[in-house]
Amino acid sequence: MISKNTKRALRIAGACVLLMMNPRLALAAPVAPDASAPRLMQTHSNIFGAVIFWDATADVEKFAKQDTPPKEALTALEFEAVKIFVQHAPALAKSERHLRVVAAFAKTGVISARYQTSTLEGIQTIFTLDGRLRRNMQFPRDWEATAQRGVMPAGIRLQVVSDIPEK
Repeated sequence: MISKNTKRALRIAGACVLLMMNPRLALAAPVAPDASAPRLMQTHSNIFGAVIFWDATADVEKFAKQDTPPKEALTALEFEAVKIFVQHAPALAKSERHLRVVAAFAKTGVISARYQTSTLEGIQTIFTLDGRLRRNMQFPRDWEATAQRGVMPAGIRLQVVSDIPEK
């Protein structure tokens, strides 16, 4: 019998793989740390409310190549997740009561001798960012400055699931 957490991980992994295979599912979003728009996939009306799956693979790879300390990398990714939440929350608040942002990356393995490319070892969730939505919601003017310091805006909860790989 498969546990609830395993089922949830499989659903998230499947959604992330779908997103990586079909870039047309991506939504427009704010600028990410590597100056490219993050790849997002958004769902509505499931048991969590609205869920945005963020493929943070490019950012994780960039941080690993630059030998960015894991804590710094995690803080930068958290800030980007808050920006995604703040950007999408007002529009979603009209029809949803909850928003979850799931940040995940594709783990790569050894180079395939046949295809001369890295193999996919799986999708790993880094963290989830949850918050309640309400009509006409607004965020404090200084939310961006406080989020850069690692302080979440009121009503937003962060749950780190795994570490950022160093290499």
